[in-house]
Amino acid sequence: MSHFVKRDAIHNAIVGAFKDMGFSVADMAHAGHSFPDLVVGWSGVTHLVEIKTGKHAPLTPGQVAFASTWRGSPVVVLRSVTEAVDWATKIRMRRAA
Repeated sequence: MSHFVKRDAIHNAIVGAFKDMGFSVADMAHAGHSFPDLVVGWSGVTHLVEIKTGKHAPLTPGQVAFASTWRGSPVVVLRSVTEAVDWATKIRMRRAA
């Protein structure tokens, strides 16, 4: 049975930007249960990333619930390719320090 996975419009561009910057990326958009869109790794640290198109796109109630009960590092919400590159640059600089 086929299951359609709705991805935000900037999803592939953000994945590509992370990979171009040397990050490991696992696309989890198909996982369901409000799990974040991406698992992103850099320098031994794993981050959960939710992608939303536009600065006013809301998280779903399930995404809010997941993020509020997750006991790992906070879920990162990114809303543009520029925001994703800026975030990734900060992560790289933090780990290099």
